[in-house]
Amino acid sequence: MVATDETTATSYTVANADGTLTTELTSGPERVWRDGNWRKVDVTLAKDADGTVRSKEHPHGLRLAGKGGTKAKSLKAAQNSPARDLVTLGSGDGSVTLQWKGALPEPELDGTRARYHDAVPGADVIVEATRTGFEQFVELAEKPAAADFTYTLPLQAEGMTAKANKDGSVTFTDAETGDVRATMPAPVMWDANTDARSGEHTHRARVDMEVLDKGHGKIDLVVTPDSGFLADPATQYPVTVDPSTSALANTFDTYVQQGETVDWSTDVELDLGNPGTTNADGTPRTARSFVTWNTSPIQDALIIDTNLALWNFHSGNTDCSTQSWTVWDTSASSTSSRWTNQPMWNQQYHSSTQTRGNPGCTSSQPDGWINADVDTLVQTWASAKATRGHMGLRAANDNTLAWKRVNSANNASNQPKLSVTYNYRPLDGTAQQAGPPFRSHNDVWGVDTLTPTLRDKFEDADGDLVSGTFQVYDAETNTPITTPAGEGLLVSDPVAPGEWATVQVPDGQLVDGKMYKFRTNAYDGTHYNLNWSPWRTFVVETAAAGKPTTLQAGDFYSISDPKIVKDPMKVQEIQDVFKRDGNLEALGIKPTDGPSAPKTEAANDTRAVWERTYTTPSTKFTGGKKPADQYEYIKDPAECSAADDADNAAGWIKNRYSYCQDTLVLMPAIKCGLWPPGCYLHGEFIATQTLIGYGKIGPLDGSAYTRHADFDLNLDVHWIGGDFAKPGAKIEANLPCEGAWAPGNATAKQEEACYLGLSDGRGDSPAGWAADGDTKFDLWSSTPKLPDVAIGEQVAVGKFTPTLDFTLPGYSQLISSEGEEGEVRFDSAAYNPWAKLGSVFPDATPSLRYDKSDTSDAGLPTPYTGVEAVARHIDEARKNPDASYPNKTGKNLPGESPLDPLHRIAPSSGATSKQRYDQNETVRKLDCNENTPGAPAAGKDCDEYPFHSSAEGAARYQYEGDEFKDDFSVRYINRAENQEAGSRLGAWYHSDRILDWEAFTVTIGD
Repeated sequence: MVATDETTATSYTVANADGTLTTELTSGPERVWRDGNWRKVDVTLAKDADGTVRSKEHPHGLRLAGKGGTKAKSLKAAQNSPARDLVTLGSGDGSVTLQWKGALPEPELDGTRARYHDAVPGADVIVEATRTGFEQFVELAEKPAAADFTYTLPLQAEGMTAKANKDGSVTFTDAETGDVRATMPAPVMWDANTDARSGEHTHRARVDMEVLDKGHGKIDLVVTPDSGFLADPATQYPVTVDPSTSALANTFDTYVQQGETVDWSTDVELDLGNPGTTNADGTPRTARSFVTWNTSPIQDALIIDTNLALWNFHSGNTDCSTQSWTVWDTSASSTSSRWTNQPMWNQQYHSSTQTRGNPGCTSSQPDGWINADVDTLVQTWASAKATRGHMGLRAANDNTLAWKRVNSANNASNQPKLSVTYNYRPLDGTAQQAGPPFRSHNDVWGVDTLTPTLRDKFEDADGDLVSGTFQVYDAETNTPITTPAGEGLLVSDPVAPGEWATVQVPDGQLVDGKMYKFRTNAYDGTHYNLNWSPWRTFVVETAAAGKPTTLQAGDFYSISDPKIVKDPMKVQEIQDVFKRDGNLEALGIKPTDGPSAPKTEAANDTRAVWERTYTTPSTKFTGGKKPADQYEYIKDPAECSAADDADNAAGWIKNRYSYCQDTLVLMPAIKCGLWPPGCYLHGEFIATQTLIGYGKIGPLDGSAYTRHADFDLNLDVHWIGGDFAKPGAKIEANLPCEGAWAPGNATAKQEEACYLGLSDGRGDSPAGWAADGDTKFDLWSSTPKLPDVAIGEQVAVGKFTPTLDFTLPGYSQLISSEGEEGEVRFDSAAYNPWAKLGSVFPDATPSLRYDKSDTSDAGLPTPYTGVEAVARHIDEARKNPDASYPNKTGKNLPGESPLDPLHRIAPSSGATSKQRYDQNETVRKLDCNENTPGAPAAGKDCDEYPFHSSAEGAARYQYEGDEFKDDFSVRYINRAENQEAGSRLGAWYHSDRILDWEAFTVTIGD
């Protein structure tokens, strides 16, 4: 039966009744795919209705010209005529067209040959169709009248360039890639003489050929036959000139011959042995041949029988004796193979004495197939899984009787064939399973019986019945179980390929709750597969343990809603429901992450990030002085949980240097089994996780380039149950940080934007965390340069997320929970006189508060200067902007809300900010006059809002448009209070690291 799916242009496979396969390989195309079917190659020429000629079934669609043009009176006249297509091979961009200058008469067809009689006076043009392309000749019937006989063959090969080589050959190269597409051998010519013994045209000469590459795939081949050869009295006409254009077909086998320096890979024959002719130096013209086979169809096969068949059309055995020839394994041959550059002859494997084709032995040895058994050689190719097999052919001795000529792959008929009968070993198993119920989790199979069934599927390329050998081991001790065959081996009955091969483990060998492993091997009645499958693990679990749950492995809860986290009663309720139900469905709470988590993350944040703010009272900076405690850190987890402003999931920002977040973590230990099917809760861990962050002023000790921030993480453990309480359980606290540099830091290293320093958390058992729930982290950020106004603030932002990584014995995967993402900013502000480096928590808009009750007191012994006048000016102006001075209807005074903030201008940060800062002051002064509320008077200053140290100051309209003109308020107020307010504002800028153009608001207190 034909294995149609295995058929290719060069291979044909038959499935034999005994289960073996036989594949016939050919070195050239034997079939061509046309109209959905394989058709036998037939290069016989036939005329079409339009007068053109084509090969009937050519692998490359060979087409020839019909009659056309007016016959030229001379070769010179023909060469001055327009070129017309003579032969076209292929189609589209990959086609090659050989042209002829001059008229073409009606071609005379003879099988695979087309002859254009007297295409020019005294010369025929001949085209011979070959299996892989074509050959084109010019046949001169008589000596040309002109001494300088020459003609041009235009060639059109789009996408190729041509270059003549020193040996007379021509290399065609892909114009885009530079890859060699084909090599045209050096052209030759011969006369009508043939050697009686060898059958060769022995009187031959080289032909000069000039290559003119005109670009765009247009190439002229200028052919000039040897004038001395043409004029030699010994030359017998007709003379054939072969420009070797068949190389453009781009297929391959070849032979080499002593004394020859040209490529014979496009010839229609292969030669081997001593032809009996000699070279000028007296050396014999011995030939050897090479064939390359496509051995992909027989890779890794077991070879049963082979036959090499060569069509022998001429031999030198004039006595009709049989002459031995040998078959070798060689290295790859190529178009550059020559007698002096032969492939390596690795090893002789076979020989044959079959001989045919001598003209004097036609009765007993007519032209026909000669054969050789090449089993061993082909097996070496198959065992090596080679895609190509390289074969060498040579006569067994140098006796001229051993000379042979056989058809090559280029020949229109009877090309070399290699028939191979073979079998395959059964393939590796593809589906090792254990059951019932034949279900797995994390690549571990679960069985609900002590006598489970093991099964696998095996393929066999030959369709033979296959039995499976199963080997079973105790996974813990790595020792085989006891079986009748020993070594834990169990053998199945034979089954068809692709069907289940099954065995049952004997009773008394397996223990409930233990883990085992097995592997498989296949046998097709003749051959074993040489490999075991990978080990597959199965666990015996005859009864489900744990509480059924809808959760899946990888699910966890991380609850940051303050209404829950801060309420001990709700925390207790969640704990009770979780332990009772194995989930929080009864409370309407879904897992935060994992397979069961909602596809879209629910927003439980009460305010958007850009609405968050924190307020610093200006009294912290009385007299513009640095406070004793610039940080005012959160003291402990209790302060974080009790904070009134801790009302969002991303944590409470007490001030620029003090951050915290509370998260209720519920981590289930989930095992999903199939016995019965479902997932089961095997333990719970419940804790409140509190992360407190501490921003820092100044560089890290010992490093002027490094900014840093410290963190404390506390786990208040509420419950440890089930597998979390077992020995080997571990919780690792981590604080990964993803850092990013602000624009303008081209030389900064991404990995140094934010990374863990010396304090990197801790790992401990759940009980260890219950006894001591504290651990520490520090995050660092290293700059490439010291603080410098010229290079900006070197800002890096780090996004950190506290994580708990759980490791439990018996669980194959790491289980992790995550808290909320927080943000820390590292900066190097050279213009900050209090500290050039620092870190703050920027995830809230900073606000400075002035109180209307903050009045001045001139009493002794210590006078006090308040800011009441400034507070009232700002408050009244913002409440009734249109009534403020200068007068403007629809005036907007920003800075009260984080949605419409002010932006600091730091004049020392650079020329741009300095210029805007000064311009704000200039505009303010122009509007501070006798019309200004409060009027100029002794002891008073003209106060302005928004501040001239903000981008929203009096000159804003000059930068952002006239719609902002007069969007400010000025008022004469107490000079001391005005200056006090300014001192406090400046101190706050420095202390809380308000950077140039950073947003802030101003709060007015009672």
